Amino acid sequence: MKTLTGHQSQIYAIAFDGINIATGSLDSSVRIWDGKTGAEKAVLMGHTSLVGQIQMRGNTLVTGGSDGSVRVWDLEKLRCVTRMAAHDNSVTSLQFDDKIIVTGGSDGYVKVSPAF
Repeated sequence: MKTLTGHQSQIYAIAFDGINIATGSLDSSVRIWDGKTGAEKAVLMGHTSLVGQIQMRGNTLVTGGSDGSVRVWDLEKLRCVTRMAAHDNSVTSLQFDDKIIVTGGSDGYVKVSPAF
């Protein structure tokens, strides 16, 4: 068993696609790890508070935070390609496909947005 270290606080979200592991934390960062070796590949910054929602598909990672924002990340370039102010408070759930991002928030709304 390997232990991956790097976050400065609790981890609230994990996604694994067989290649990469993505983690979201109370420290407001998203970290990308190599799923085989456990090596840290990147630290993605942009959220201003807890990152509690993560979904990964192909080279795309979508994250939702307690800051109400949703961010779309390119995992090849390891950078944010889209930022959406989705909710007045925390993003509590999210799903996406090639065309749409659907999020739920603690504001009681479901938001449907064009992806990317």
